[in-house]
Amino acid sequence: VQTLSLAQFMADKEPLWQEIRQRYQLRNHSLAQLTNWTFADFVLGCEYDQMSDMTKARNAGWIGANDSEKMYLRLLQDLRKNHIIP
Repeated sequence: VQTLSLAQFMADKEPLWQEIRQRYQLRNHSLAQLTNWTFADFVLGCEYDQMSDMTKARNAGWIGANDSEKMYLRLLQDLRKNHIIP
């Protein structure tokens, strides 16, 4: 497995993002305003399995659940609708 730091990889990508913003007439937000690559590295770079047990929450009456794929698609559609991403 090859690991990659998004913070390092994206450090020089602001000029490219400016071109994309202009080409697609997006709102004037820098990558730094929209993202936190260091946090993404933390969340995605975990070296152990993240396991969660929802038993206590369900025993307390919580029954909510989201379809992750639908949630991400909805969020991406919202970003497109608001001219944040192409």
